[in-house]
Amino acid sequence: MTWAELDNSLPSGLHDSALKSLSIDYERRTLRLEVSLKVGDPDGPREQRDDVRDAQIEIFGVVFFVIDPPSSDANYDFKSPGELWIADGYETRSIPEFTKAIDKKLLDAVPADAFVQSFFVSEWNSYLHLAAKDCAMKWVGVPRHHKGARQAFYPGEMVDL
Repeated sequence: MTWAELDNSLPSGLHDSALKSLSIDYERRTLRLEVSLKVGDPDGPREQRDDVRDAQIEIFGVVFFVIDPPSSDANYDFKSPGELWIADGYETRSIPEFTKAIDKKLLDAVPADAFVQSFFVSEWNSYLHLAAKDCAMKWVGVPRHHKGARQAFYPGEMVDL
């Protein structure tokens, strides 16, 4: 499965997901992500909009995986433990102003059959960058309602903090 196919199979893609853990196997060139994904209908009723479900994403044929350093801005909490809020994912070539850590020569060297994705980490105000050839996802557990910072609110909605 390509990353686009995986992303399109989810109601919100990786938007507002949580990265719980990751592991890299350099010998096998694989990456495993333990994530909590939004599965609620983004346009649905408030009580279902923020449903999440845990999943395991396996990524195969890893070409590179780059973790940008967190922002030094004091407004971002990169020191506290906890899951990482992945605000959104992008095709890396589509956001060159935010991917300066990825040299154009490196992008040009990525095989034609590989995808290149960047994921914005809210707590860090920086990105994770990935190039690989294939991926698969397996659901873990059952859907549950999420309440917290990753909730979706729309203009004019009342918010209880």
